[in-house]
Amino acid sequence: WRAGSGRGVSSFNGCSTENAQITALAFDYEHLRLLVAGSDGVIRLCNHGNGLVLKQYHMEGHPLEVHALVSALERGESMLYAATDNGGLCSWKDTADSTSDR
Repeated sequence: WRAGSGRGVSSFNGCSTENAQITALAFDYEHLRLLVAGSDGVIRLCNHGNGLVLKQYHMEGHPLEVHALVSALERGESMLYAATDNGGLCSWKDTADSTSDR
């Protein structure tokens, strides 16, 4: 949406969260991929162009609902940070792995 007019600019379909509700969205630091957090505690890294899920990030132990996502380049490494419903902060290195755990 455009902030001034409230008009939609584009839409995105894809990146299935299965039965979970979407709780947070963010672009990666390069603005090429979309991070989608679900109420199931899984963060999905998706191709913005076609919605294909490229990678999944899982919480250790029981799933926590994610309320905020940030992707950043830190000391030359791509990092992902997630704020959870219990006030915690989880982080992952964005690597070439297909799935990752905290």
